[in-house]
Amino acid sequence: MNTTNSKLKLSQNFWLNEFTKEDPTPFQLSLLKILAKNIQTVRNKLNENVSWRLDQTKEIGVAINNGVRTAADYERLKAAGWKPSPDSDHMCGLSPFSAKPTLGAADTDYTNTNLSNTEIFKKIVEWSEQGVVNFGQIIHEYASSGKSDWIHLATHWNDVFTDKVLANPRQHYLISDDGGATYKFYKV
Repeated sequence: MNTTNSKLKLSQNFWLNEFTKEDPTPFQLSLLKILAKNIQTVRNKLNENVSWRLDQTKEIGVAINNGVRTAADYERLKAAGWKPSPDSDHMCGLSPFSAKPTLGAADTDYTNTNLSNTEIFKKIVEWSEQGVVNFGQIIHEYASSGKSDWIHLATHWNDVFTDKVLANPRQHYLISDDGGATYKFYKV
């Protein structure tokens, strides 16, 4: 990664190197800035309620566990038994496995909070419904073992394209309890 880009701040609390170790294209960088802005809003909203913090003197943190994926990342995940989508927004641009545009995504985890990921997922959906955040997808995902979970947040198509250019082909709110092999619709 270019040392200049590794120090690039995308929002108040998020840096480019949290989302990718590769040098992004200008299009990918613009997508990641949109994504980081929305994740920053989630972090800010979580920190508005001090009672949600384990240590009330410290802020709730958001960790980016999985950002931009390369073709090698996709193959590595498949070989490890995961079920990555060939047109996942994690590809952040155009997937080498699909002709569909992919708009950037991050799998997130939360620190210093007494809220479960299920509770945080529901709050993010609520904020999405209120127009506070604008994600294209919000997915509460669980590993096949059920021992870990995370929240997948993806850039919204309407932040990049108008309906006249490209309609949003993604389902908005989902839950996967088998590491991404299948999804269930989450009803608000």
